[in-house]
Amino acid sequence: MLEPIKDCQNHIVCYADATTGLLESKYKKQTTKTYLAIGSEFTITRDMTETVIKRISTIAFAVHSYPIAA
Repeated sequence: MLEPIKDCQNHIVCYADATTGLLESKYKKQTTKTYLAIGSEFTITRDMTETVIKRISTIAFAVHSYPIAA
C-alpha cells in the first residue's frame, strides 16, 4: 500500500511502499517510479527543499527533509 511521504514544509513529495520498496513521485505531469533496496536512498529536490528517503526495512522508510540555501 502506497503511503504519502512529506517534506519539512508538510508537502507530499512522493508515495512509497516499504514492503516492496516502490517509490512513486508525480510532478508536473511527470511520474517517476523506482524500487529501493533496503539501505538505498532516493533524493528529491523541489521548491528549495531537499528530501532524502532511505528504505531501512520492509516496514519503514527514514525521511530527512531540509530547506536548501539559494
